[in-house]
Amino acid sequence: MNDVDAQAIEQMAGGKFAAIGATVKRARQLANGAPPLVDDASPDKPAMTAMREIQSGFVQVGKR
Repeated sequence: MNDVDAQAIEQMAGGKFAAIGATVKRARQLANGAPPLVDDASPDKPAMTAMREIQSGFVQVGKR
């Protein structure tokens, strides 16, 4: 999966700010050494990897 659909992530998260928050949180984890959960991870782009993980369903986001 090379293309990331930001609108789909926004809908999964329940809003733009929740999607951004989840992406930033996971990107920080990746930047600090957490192993990526997708095969096509970009080591130099943790935000893209985080978005791919969210879109693939490996990272749960949503309303509490």
